[in-house]
Amino acid sequence: AQGWRPARPYGGSPRLRGVGRSLLGLRPVPLAGRDTERDALWSAFRQSANRGESVGMLLTGQEGLGRTRMLAWLSERVLELGAGQTIRIQCQRRQERARTLRRVLAEVLRVGNAIGEVLDDRIELGHHRLGLETSPLVGFALRPGAEADLIGAATAQLLERLARRGPLVVTVDDLHLVPSLIPDLHTWSRIDGPLFVLASTRSGETETIAALGDWATFTAELQPLGSTERHQLIDSILPLSPTLAAQVEERTEGIPRFAVQLITDWAQRGVLRPGPNGFEAPHDLQLPPSMQAIWSSRVRHLLQEFDHPEAGPLLELAAVLGNDVAFDDLAALRPYELPLARALVARMALHRLVAASEEGFVFAHPAVREVLLHRARRKERLQGLHAEVARLLEESE
Repeated sequence: AQGWRPARPYGGSPRLRGVGRSLLGLRPVPLAGRDTERDALWSAFRQSANRGESVGMLLTGQEGLGRTRMLAWLSERVLELGAGQTIRIQCQRRQERARTLRRVLAEVLRVGNAIGEVLDDRIELGHHRLGLETSPLVGFALRPGAEADLIGAATAQLLERLARRGPLVVTVDDLHLVPSLIPDLHTWSRIDGPLFVLASTRSGETETIAALGDWATFTAELQPLGSTERHQLIDSILPLSPTLAAQVEERTEGIPRFAVQLITDWAQRGVLRPGPNGFEAPHDLQLPPSMQAIWSSRVRHLLQEFDHPEAGPLLELAAVLGNDVAFDDLAALRPYELPLARALVARMALHRLVAASEEGFVFAHPAVREVLLHRARRKERLQGLHAEVARLLEESE
């Protein structure tokens, strides 16, 4: 595997001042700095690829420092350079091991939600597309009701067969959300082939880290961005005036997500105005003290924009249901408001407040749910919403 840096650094085009606000949320924010961490990730991947062996690496860091972004960068760079194949695993709350691994098989083979003969045809086609003979084990694992250990064995078999064809990168994001995957990571470490598994977890997740034991050949921990990297990040989001950029750098304290959310919130609320040296803000604009305050502002702005009297209470109910919300649960509680819920979630997705899931949606950050729960508590609706959900749970048992 070659190095990750471009052979000839791109010089860039002249910066246009006063443009780009409408593109926020539609284009990915370039990864600023992190060269030392990227070197570490790429070096571990090269060892796996060059030696033809299975290598595990653990990336840790506090919320907002860019763990997910780093995993995505590695997958994207490997594909851009044609250095290998990639599989991404995003762990989610309330999703057990079997369901997580089944989703991996379904995505790699592109079978969707097919069943019966259609499923069999898609499994065969998926193997053919990958240059593999059809595996009966994978076919059994994708059947409804398949046991977790069977799905785990089928996943390990598929990874081993793919690794035999060339370097394979598997990223496992937020491992602490599905710690039952840890035995699978140990199984994958025994695969004979160039398999590089990069897992991430929050710093301080002592039980998850302890359960991994000696699985990781390499480790790395993300720290807040340095001064130069902060400047690069903010300039890549939106060209601000030097004075405003310095204020953002100081307030966000090197936490990339804080900077992205702050500037995005300003842009969506229309408080930024073009100036001779970049976007400027009103002199009386107060910088929020925390990311929680930004999420609160974004939720408030969304509800004002959507302008429906039941939108707030419906989102509060969704927050009581949990971080992962199924439309079926909302329909059971508020059947006549399901069309409103779908329209509201679509608008929230545009604002990057939720992400789609198999059964409904997931709040983009736990802080979004906390903002809604706080709103329900402040309006004295929280107790009633909890009672609604409790009745739903009793009826489902």
